[in-house]
Amino acid sequence: MSQQELLYRYNHPLPIGAPSDRALEAPAQAYESTWISEILQQLEAEFRGEWPRTLAEFNTALKALLNSDQASPSESSRFVAEVATREQFRSILSEYALDGLTEAQAMFAILPRLDLASQAPVMRILIDEFGCGNPARVHSTLYANLLAELEMPTALEAYLADRCAESFAFVNVYHWLTKRAPTVDYYLGALAWTEAVIPSSFQSYVQACERLQLQHHQYFSEHVHIDAYHARDALLALQKRDKAVGLNIRHAWLGALLARRLGDDAFLEIVRRVSTAAPCFEVRHGGKTWAVPLECPHRGGHLSKGHLHPQGKTITCPLHGATFAIPSGQRLGGPECPDLRIREVKHAREEGA
Repeated sequence: MSQQELLYRYNHPLPIGAPSDRALEAPAQAYESTWISEILQQLEAEFRGEWPRTLAEFNTALKALLNSDQASPSESSRFVAEVATREQFRSILSEYALDGLTEAQAMFAILPRLDLASQAPVMRILIDEFGCGNPARVHSTLYANLLAELEMPTALEAYLADRCAESFAFVNVYHWLTKRAPTVDYYLGALAWTEAVIPSSFQSYVQACERLQLQHHQYFSEHVHIDAYHARDALLALQKRDKAVGLNIRHAWLGALLARRLGDDAFLEIVRRVSTAAPCFEVRHGGKTWAVPLECPHRGGHLSKGHLHPQGKTITCPLHGATFAIPSGQRLGGPECPDLRIREVKHAREEGA
C-alpha cells in the first residue's frame, strides 16, 4: 500500500460512516506533515510571479493564472475530448472515482473553522454539491449513475486497488486543507482556484460523453454550469473572511497553487497511464474477470488468438508458445520473456455489494 493510499484510507474509513482507523492515525499524519511541507516549499521556490499582497491582487493573479492555463489546452485534454475510447474513458473514471464517489465530503470539516460571514457562501456551494437536498441530484450519485451506465461498480471499495498515487493525493489534499491546515485561508484559496477552473477543465469530459453517446453526463455537464456561480461564491468567501478577521493572502495564494499543482499532476498522470496502456482482452478465471495484454511480451504475438486453458488458468501465445499463468502473469514455459501484467476488471454485475 502506498503512503497516499494509506492516507486516503485514514481520511475515508470504510464502510462509510465508520470511525477512522486509529492504527493508521500516526503513520498517516506523519506522512501528511512531511508531504505537505515539502510541496509547499516547492511551490514557494518555483513561483516566479509577484506574490499578491491584497485581496484585489489575489483576484488579479488568479485570473491571470486561469487565462494562462486556458490559453493553450493540453494534449491530455484533447485526448479525453477527442480520442479516448469507451474502455479508456472507463479507466479514467476509475481513477477519479476516489473523488467522484466521495464528492465534497471533506468540506464539512471546514465549516466550524470559518467565521459566520464566510460560512454562508461556502455553505451555498456545499448545498449544491449535495443536490439541494435531493438525493438523486447529489454529485456523488451523478457520478455513480455514469459508472453504472458503463457497467462499472458503484461502491468506493472497488476502486482502491491499483490507483496511481496522484489520484489519492488529489483527494487527500482537501482533507488537509479543511481539517489540518494551520489557517482556513489555504482552503479558501484552493476553493477559489478549483471552482474557477472546473467550468473549462470539465469541458473535455462533456465532449467525451457526447462523443461516446453516454446519457448520464450530468456529473460533468452540471459542474460546467453550476461552478461558474460557485466561483463567485468562493471569491465572496475570501472577501467576507478578509473583512471579518483579515485574510492571510500568502496562505490563500499557496492554497490556490497547491490545488492547481495536485489537480494538474493527477490529470496528466491519469491520462498518461491510460493513453499508453497496452490494449487488453478479457478472460474469466476463478469467478473473476481479468484484463490480459493483447500482445505477447516475447515477439508481439496476438494472445487473444492463442490457446486459453478451458478453465482460464493459462494463456499460450500462438506464435512461439510462450505460456503465462492467469492471474499472476508469470511465464510458465516457452521462450524467455517478461511476465505479463494482468489486472482484475470489475463490472457492475460482479460487484459484491
